Amino acid sequence: MKIEFVGYTFCVDIPDCLPFYGKEKLCGIGGNYDGDCSDDLIFKNGTMLPGQKPPCKYWNYVNSWANDWITTDYFTPNPDNSKCVQGVDQDIPNKNCDIGKSTCKPIADSLTETGVFAKCNKLGTAAINLQFEDCVSDVCAVENYKCKALEAFANLCQKELNGFNIPFF
Repeated sequence: MKIEFVGYTFCVDIPDCLPFYGKEKLCGIGGNYDGDCSDDLIFKNGTMLPGQKPPCKYWNYVNSWANDWITTDYFTPNPDNSKCVQGVDQDIPNKNCDIGKSTCKPIADSLTETGVFAKCNKLGTAAINLQFEDCVSDVCAVENYKCKALEAFANLCQKELNGFNIPFF
């Protein structure tokens, strides 16, 4: 498994192979890898995070679920005995902020096969719209995440479309 933090986005990348697929094969932050995003976020006590339904955009609501999995039962304790820092809901003033829309426009342009990400159109409308919304949200929250947000889309595009070259952006 690979865990990534890009801006304010937390991503758990699970290998697409049989040992991981199906209900009750993973737990904790691994979710439930069964092709149904509406049952992924399960608390330690077995209850599900309310309101899960496709397209499964969790925004800040995921923090209560993620914080539920914090443990102090470490295999190798932290040398300074520090505790995990809990996730904090970010106060993002406006997910439609102008700087975010402007910065992330190259991602939206891929929908019309224009701009530096024109070839990324093959990702499909749903994936591109999700990446655009994530980019806008990240840039609105932390303006200096511009390059990281665009780099995340470039990496996704190259990964999904077999590594073709994207012009410098």
